[in-house]
Amino acid sequence: MHFPDEGQAIEYWNHRIRSWESSRYGALASLKPNSFAVYHRLRTAQKILNGEPLDSLLDVGCGSGFLAMGLRPQRELKYFGYDSSSEAVKLAKTRNFPGLISADFQVCDVSTADIPKTTITVALGLVDWLSDKQLTSLFARLSSPKLLLAFTERRSNPLSLLYHLYHGQEIGSEMRYPREFSLDEILKLTAGAGYRLLRQHRSWFLGLGVLLELEKL
Repeated sequence: MHFPDEGQAIEYWNHRIRSWESSRYGALASLKPNSFAVYHRLRTAQKILNGEPLDSLLDVGCGSGFLAMGLRPQRELKYFGYDSSSEAVKLAKTRNFPGLISADFQVCDVSTADIPKTTITVALGLVDWLSDKQLTSLFARLSSPKLLLAFTERRSNPLSLLYHLYHGQEIGSEMRYPREFSLDEILKLTAGAGYRLLRQHRSWFLGLGVLLELEKL
C-alpha cells in the first residue's frame, strides 16, 4: 500500500469532508451500496456505546462528530474528538450534542498527539488510512480499558475486489484505496498495546467491514 503524504490527505479531507459525510450518513445512506457499510458501522458502534456505563470517550478520526450525535444522554459523559481535518473539526464545533456534558474537538495527528485517559477509545475506519508505524504509535499510547475498532477485512474473492475499487479515493493526482487487513494482523497490532478481543461484529455490506470490541489486559 502506497500512502499519500500527510499534507495531501489533509487537503483531500478538508475539501471533501462535508460531501463524504452527507453521502455516508444522510437520510438514504442505509439504502446505498457505497454507504451502507459505513452507515451500519456507525449505528452499531452507537448501539454498543449507548449500552455501556461511560464517563469519557475518545473518538479518533472523529470527522464532524456524527458518532457523538447518536449518543444518548449520560450523566457526566466527556467526549474528546480528534481529527487531522480542520474543516471537520470546525464543522463539529457548530453542532449540538445533547448526550454530552462536554465536547472537546481538536485538530491533530492522532498517531503523535497527546492522548487523554478515557473509559473507551473509538476508531471507526481510521485504521484503513494509516500505516503500520502510525497504528503502532497510536495503539501504544492508548490507556483506555476498552477499544472499539473498525477495519476493512482482506478477502480473495470477486466481491472483495469490487468493494475495494468502489471505495477508492482520489487524493492528489492518484487514486488511493483503503487498507485491508486480516483479523490476525489487526489483533497482532492491538495485542502489542495490551488489548485482547472480546467480540466482533460482521453484519454489513459484503461482509468486509469488521467492528471489534477489545479490552486492555
